[in-house]
Amino acid sequence: MNEQNTIPVLEKAILALTYLGGIADGATQAEMVDELKLSKATCYRMVQTFCKHNWLYKRSDMRYDLSYGLLNVCEKLVDRFAAYKLMQKPLENLCRKTDLSTKLSIRKGENEFITLLRVDADTPVAVTGKVGAAFPVIEGSVGGVLLSEASSSELRTLIEKCAADIQEKNEPEVLYARINECKEKGYCFCGKVNRWKIETVSAPIKNGDGKIGAAVSLLGFIPDFADRQEFLVGELQNTVEQCERILKNFKGR
Repeated sequence: MNEQNTIPVLEKAILALTYLGGIADGATQAEMVDELKLSKATCYRMVQTFCKHNWLYKRSDMRYDLSYGLLNVCEKLVDRFAAYKLMQKPLENLCRKTDLSTKLSIRKGENEFITLLRVDADTPVAVTGKVGAAFPVIEGSVGGVLLSEASSSELRTLIEKCAADIQEKNEPEVLYARINECKEKGYCFCGKVNRWKIETVSAPIKNGDGKIGAAVSLLGFIPDFADRQEFLVGELQNTVEQCERILKNFKGR
């Protein structure tokens, strides 16, 4: 993203909300000025504006914290997150049918994706991981899926900004090949090219607006995929259909 097209005071406001969202006990204006390197006048006006719209509230001990007015802004995302959590069962079924680990990934900010849900295969040797683990958004088959709708300029920027020393940064054609496979087939394989020495295949889950919101993946060792690719892709696509039905039928709050 071109930094010249951003608004500095808005960047500070987002920083303030992120800061308050990450601490347990709120903060005074003085603490925000010190922690976020804001001027006193900017901090005061920012806090007053947020309070006016019920995004922040002032406690009796003079500390400020997030308020429920933010839920009106985030309601769609809160509902979508709740719907994603209902996809645990389809992932469990996919894992059981394939004897491979499964996961659901979503984008985190601009430069990363995180594992929101996962089920590890109950086999003597399996690929395991942690919910909440973050990866560069350009990495692996998940990156190929989540970025399959991105523009060429956005892809170039993400590759340039990636701080990790991974093959997708050093050889961008690896990422472009996965994106093209996802566009053509509706899924993409990692292609045995990754720092983890594993194989994965991922497919997109589309939100109600038709945009890609998540990726569902099968993970295993390279021999686990030998002579099984058609079967695995079929089960993966069945799971995508189940997950998209969950999104379609979810009523929210």
